[in-house]
Amino acid sequence: LTGSETAAAFHYLQALGLNPDHVEANYNLANLLESRGEMQGAVIFYQKAVQEEPEFADAHFNLAMVLEAMGDGETAKRHWRQYLALAPDSQWTEYIKRRLEEG
Repeated sequence: LTGSETAAAFHYLQALGLNPDHVEANYNLANLLESRGEMQGAVIFYQKAVQEEPEFADAHFNLAMVLEAMGDGETAKRHWRQYLALAPDSQWTEYIKRRLEEG
């Protein structure tokens, strides 16, 4: 991690130490881990974010992307569908519909 990534991770973990259900800290830590290629960790924190806030469309989107990259297409599809239900007019709608059709 770079210095700023290390500092960010530290603060997200501090926030989660105080409140493990903090949606934004879980989501942002997942983003950081994903950007570092730490996909398993990213999945854990994206899942926590959607568990705590099921209507958090972007967390579903990012979770689906990571799951798909890891080869878990079936679970990714569930999160793609949830994202479409929450953000039907998103700029990503057509992309996701193609992903779902491709299987």
